[in-house]
Amino acid sequence: MMLDNKIKIKMYTKQCCETMSYHLAEGLIKKYTSICYGIPIMDGGDSYIQIFFCPWCGKEVEKLNKCQKKSVILKSNIEFLDMATDDLNIKQVLKNRQTKFLFAFLNNTNKRIINIACGILLERNVSSECLINAIAQKKVTSIYGKTSLLNLLSMRLLPVEYLPIIAKMLYTSNKNLMRSAFTCVTNCFKDNKEVEQMLKAWRDDYCPHNSTGYQLANNYLASSYGAKTHP
Repeated sequence: MMLDNKIKIKMYTKQCCETMSYHLAEGLIKKYTSICYGIPIMDGGDSYIQIFFCPWCGKEVEKLNKCQKKSVILKSNIEFLDMATDDLNIKQVLKNRQTKFLFAFLNNTNKRIINIACGILLERNVSSECLINAIAQKKVTSIYGKTSLLNLLSMRLLPVEYLPIIAKMLYTSNKNLMRSAFTCVTNCFKDNKEVEQMLKAWRDDYCPHNSTGYQLANNYLASSYGAKTHP
């Protein structure tokens, strides 16, 4: 597999080459002892085929330990997703990923991949805390990825300690992200006094007069809290 890179997956331990690093991190090759590396046999047991040289660069595996103190960010090639011809193929590939690695795909430029990844998160009933942390810890940085996560969260009731994290995304120039954050705030923290105060501050201190955000806040405050609307 080529490693010409479209997205960052995670920190890999540096081995003899990036391809070896990738396969070790994904469990396609495993380290069984300090000097024993092997290809696991997928028969449900612990069997493996021992290798003495890296299949890609040819370096002796005994020498790999000398490189293990170094770390590199390995950018994973999603060529296998680009070659997928339909959503079913993409879904099958993503389903094999652990949940913590699925968030990396929400930074993809392909919205179809982001939508499928979010669908899998929904199927797995991933906790609200995990979804919030993906935003708070900047595992998901793309606008569309954040918007998609907010749409998942907007279907749940959330504890008030999550309000500042979501409210922070109201302060954006991107209207789609702002609308999703607003929907999440108003759906997930119903009848909460802190929401009223936060929306008033956002409307009065940040939103330009008669802007979309200003009107959304004005209308919601009037209908939900009986707050006096601003002209």
